[in-house]
Amino acid sequence: MNKDITLEDLDLSCIEYSDCICYGKGIMDEYIWFYKKSKTIETTFDKINMQELQAIYNKCKELGWLDE
Repeated sequence: MNKDITLEDLDLSCIEYSDCICYGKGIMDEYIWFYKKSKTIETTFDKINMQELQAIYNKCKELGWLDE
């Protein structure tokens, strides 16, 4: 099995804040926000392909959101 795909593998830049993590392309025209406290995700992507979905799932695993 191939290694787990990450958002960085998809050329998304990461900016981490105290309450959230943001991954974006370009000048943040397209982004995905992971809100730590509420364990919610917000995105501006019109569509999410299977690689992006897998990377989002893997980020949720990394954050421990799926352990509950």
